[in-house]
Order: sequence, then C-alpha cells, then structure tokens
Amino acid sequence: MSPLIRLCFLSLLRLASIGAIKPTPRWGNGCIILTGSLYCFGGQDISGKLTNDLLQLNLNHTWDTSQPPWELVPVQTPTPPRAAFAIAPCSTQAFVINGGRIDANSSGSTYATYLYDTQLSAWSIPAIQGDTAVKRRQHSATADYQGRIWLWGGVGDPSTGSTVTAYYSMWTVLEINSWTYSTPAVSNNLPVPRIDHTATMISNEKILIMGGVVFSKNVTDPTGSQTLLPISMNQLLVYDTARAHWETITAGGNIPAPRRGHSAVLHQSHSSIIIFGGESPGSTENDHDMLNDVFVLRLSDFEWNSPSIYGVPPKPRIYHQANMMDQLMLVSFGQAPGHEGYADVNILNTAAWQWISTYTPNPEWLSGNFSSNGGMGSNNGTGDTGNGFAKNTDPSNPSETKIKAGIIAGIISGAVVVAGGGIFLVLSKALNHHQRQPINSPNPSSSASHSTPTKPLSFQGPLMCPVPRPSSIITLTDLGERHMAKPDNRSSFGYAIDDGLPHKPNEHDVVTQPI
Repeated sequence: MSPLIRLCFLSLLRLASIGAIKPTPRWGNGCIILTGSLYCFGGQDISGKLTNDLLQLNLNHTWDTSQPPWELVPVQTPTPPRAAFAIAPCSTQAFVINGGRIDANSSGSTYATYLYDTQLSAWSIPAIQGDTAVKRRQHSATADYQGRIWLWGGVGDPSTGSTVTAYYSMWTVLEINSWTYSTPAVSNNLPVPRIDHTATMISNEKILIMGGVVFSKNVTDPTGSQTLLPISMNQLLVYDTARAHWETITAGGNIPAPRRGHSAVLHQSHSSIIIFGGESPGSTENDHDMLNDVFVLRLSDFEWNSPSIYGVPPKPRIYHQANMMDQLMLVSFGQAPGHEGYADVNILNTAAWQWISTYTPNPEWLSGNFSSNGGMGSNNGTGDTGNGFAKNTDPSNPSETKIKAGIIAGIISGAVVVAGGGIFLVLSKALNHHQRQPINSPNPSSSASHSTPTKPLSFQGPLMCPVPRPSSIITLTDLGERHMAKPDNRSSFGYAIDDGLPHKPNEHDVVTQPI
C-alpha cells in the first residue's frame, strides 16, 4: 500500500470515529458477539454505581485499539442496572442475562432473567415457567446447541435481591425453546459451591469449569469453619449434560497460578481454551495479585502451557471480558488494582501469539459466525462465561455461508471513497450519530443508569429463540473417573485446598465482598 493511500485510509478511519464515544471504566459487565458486533452491557464504575449502558463495537470495520469506535445503543425498554451477572446467546440476534448485583431500589429487580433483541433494540422479560431460578451473582451461563442455557455456581445475598446468603453448586437449566426453568438431578455428588469461575462448552454435551474460589472448610481453622478459598488450576471439573454426571480431571503441564475473576475462551479450532488475567492470592490471606498472563489448556490431554507472546500486553485486571473473534481474542474493560477500572480493548492474535493494536475484520468468519461470548468471564461468573458458537459450515444454509451483502457493500463503498475522495459521505455518516449519546464521567450525584427509560418492561409470551445447531459436533475422548489432586508446588500456597464434600452455608458463613 502506497503512503498516500495509507494516509487516506487512516484519515477515513479517524473521520468515521467522530460519532464514537469513550466509555467510562467499568468491570463486572458482560460482553457477547452477535451479528458482527461486540455488545457489552452493564457493570459498575469506579464510584461503585451500577449501569445499564449497552455498548456496541462494530466488527465489520478496521479500527485501532487506541480509539475503538464504541457506540451507546439507545434502547426502547432499558433493564435495571446490574453487575456480576451471567450472559449467554439466545439466537443469532439475541442474548439473555441472568442475576447479578442489583440496586435494591430498582424497579423490576425481582426478575432474574432478561432478554435483549439486537434487531428490535429492546429488552423484555421472558415469561418463564417451571422451577424458580435462584437470584445470584458471580455465577456462569453456558449455552449449548439444543437451545439450553446452563447456569451454575454463584452466591445469592441481599445485593442480588435474596433474603438469605447462600452459595450454590446445583445447575439451573433455562430451556430457550419453551422458556422453562429446570433443576436436573445429578447422578453423583455435587461439587463444592464456587464463584468467580469460568465455564466453557468444550463439546456439545460437556462443560468444563475452572478457577474461581470455593465455599468450603477452612483448612487453617481448627474449628472447621467455612470460608471462600482458592482452588488450583490443575483441578478441573467437567459436567456431562447427557449423563448428568460430574467428572474430575487432573491437568498437567505448566499449571497457572490459582485465580478468580479471570476469562476463558474456546479457541476457534475447538482444540484448546485460552485464559487471561484474574486475581491470584498472594503469600498471605489478605494479599492479592492481579494478573495479565496468558495460558492455554490443550483439550486432547488437558495439558497447560504458557506461549511466548510478543507485543505489549494489557495491564493486569480482574472481572474483565474476553471474546473470541476468529483467531483474535478481544480483552475489554476490567477492574485494576486500587479499585480503579479500564475502558480499553486489547487484541491478542492467537495465530501469531502477539498483542496487536489494529483490528482487521475477517468477512468470511463474520458471515458464518453465530456468536461468541467469553467468560468473566466467564463467561465467567462476572459477566460471565466462556462459551462460543462455532462458525457454521453447513452448505445447505447459504444464508449463513455466504458473505453478507452488507459487508461486501461496506468494503466496496470504502474503496470508492478512498479512490474518489468521497470524504463527505463518511463525515456525514459520522455526524448523524445524534442518537448515540456520549457516556458521562462518573458523578456521585448522577443516576446509576445512563439510559433514559421510555416505558416499563413487560412480560412477553412464548418467544421461540432457538440456538443454531452446528453442522458437526466435536467430542472428547472418554474422560474417565479421576480424583482431584492436591495443588503442586507450581500452583499451591498456604491455604490452597483440595475439592471436598458439598457444604451448606450456615450462620457463620463468610460472604464474599461485592465487586
């Protein structure tokens, strides 16, 4: 590319970003990729206020990480502000959020699950039948290809709208096709309750859970009290949704330090899981270290490794979001040391293992992409969890395998503008973003919500929101029955624990600090 053309191209990008906004730092939000955009909802800012902002980052165009073109999406029916909720895709154009930390005075806070439709730009409350879902935060949500969303872990307390404090280790399944809740009976013992973990669909029937902290007996307390304790990253839980059975895996290799509030994404090859960041306990119980490291878990043999990565990494963080877009892992937002926050977007090229500063779209991947949501993010328990739909390669569905006309038109029009100097077209488009209002800096006297409600949310009837089924389903080799292993020298510390028996919270429970 000649210097002149490159200069024109960069100028157009700068003009196109005129209508973009700069979000305030936040964490505990949830992000998901749908219809060629990264959508990020909710979270809390550095002042402690919750937000119901819905941000959109267009992935069909090139942008620089120094100035990602975020837009504030105007919605017809805003949902109450929240943070530390779980998020999962519902279809190619919709997602659901569940639970989270809420404002006790917020209207409609009694409802645990909300649906957002990207085409209608509206929130709604599904009329869900069956068992009642518990109100919790810092849990995970994982979608499968049968139209089910699997909710696991978390804690319920007054900040979630619950009247009691309880930690959870049972599943709640949301059937999207019928809008019903169910609590499946597990064929063996439940694991210890856990929060701030990640949950990743590693096949169409198996969910892998790693990291976080467990609510268990304190091995340093002779009285046998229960508290929140970290768990080694070589202790992996796998739940078989077909057999309703828990399995335990002992991972090997270069095992990461124990962590909570990290992110986990399934690589586009489906052969590995990539984790980033989080918070690891230090040498004492009150000492914590935020991380910005990257580890890869190979699923064929459950071996950890730490790739050599080039470029400038993101700053250490917890309660951030990570989403997989083709071979690019997008890391956004998060909490910094000292209760500060981030509003950045970082890009890891997993093909070259390099942190890069320019996002370049892959139209072919976008044309066949269903969705991708990371864990945080969980999806870990604060936003979430790390499930992503695979690219559809079914040739019988041309609407999903052909490059969308809109993408082609965008590429062609961009070339025409560069060649003909039609800067006015780009400028006029940028200046017509009058509906996209900038996000103000945190103000203690301002409302917790930046969106202006137009009308209250209402229940909706049965809405068919099926999750697309892939053309082929990957499977794992027989995992077998293995016992949990104690943390080794690479990942243990004075109070790291082995996974134990189920525990019910009592009057002596130690409640995790709200994020």
